[in-house]
Amino acid sequence: MRLALERAEGYAEGLEVICGLNPADLEALYIAFDNTGRARLQELEQ
Repeated sequence: MRLALERAEGYAEGLEVICGLNPADLEALYIAFDNTGRARLQELEQ
């Protein structure tokens, strides 16, 4: 799971480097990745 999160964050960082999204959309993407990752980790812990 952590590897998937790292890859997702790497994808977002790539978009940031090439200016593929505006700052607000990038922030929303990071938040979505974080929220999804936390929810999945909670599911796996149960």
